[in-house]
Amino acid sequence: MNSDYGQELFDEFPDMIRIVLTVMHLDHDTTNNTEANLKAACQKCHLSYDAKHHAQNAAKTRARKKIERGFVPLFDLEAA
Repeated sequence: MNSDYGQELFDEFPDMIRIVLTVMHLDHDTTNNTEANLKAACQKCHLSYDAKHHAQNAAKTRARKKIERGFVPLFDLEAA
């Protein structure tokens, strides 16, 4: 399959939009690939579903990097 797959269809219907279909892990565990844990979703819905989880991971990463640079926290950054 080349990168022009389906291009003829979009050339014929220029107002058509492309939707990216993804598979999301409902429990956010990418090693849990049971059918009950997987759901097809458009890219926008998938990102919306994962937003809180991504924000928590980003906060943990920022806290870890501060500690690696020598910042000494006054309270448990993992609890935040």
